Amino acid sequence: GYKPGDLATESAFLRANRHFPVAIAEASGNRRLARVLEGLLEETERLFHLGLAVRDRTEEIKLKHGL
Repeated sequence: GYKPGDLATESAFLRANRHFPVAIAEASGNRRLARVLEGLLEETERLFHLGLAVRDRTEEIKLKHGL
């Protein structure tokens, strides 16, 4: 599970956060959308790492993802 401050679990969470919407886009058959979406999510992943490092967002993340 996600552990605030642990770079390995943050990286795993952010990878899953990127792969899920890309998988949906790929399943739609729109390969271009999937590539564009994956590129955007990869670009913003560094910002997400910074955001997670600045404050514990565990409860916010759980709420957003229905956990």
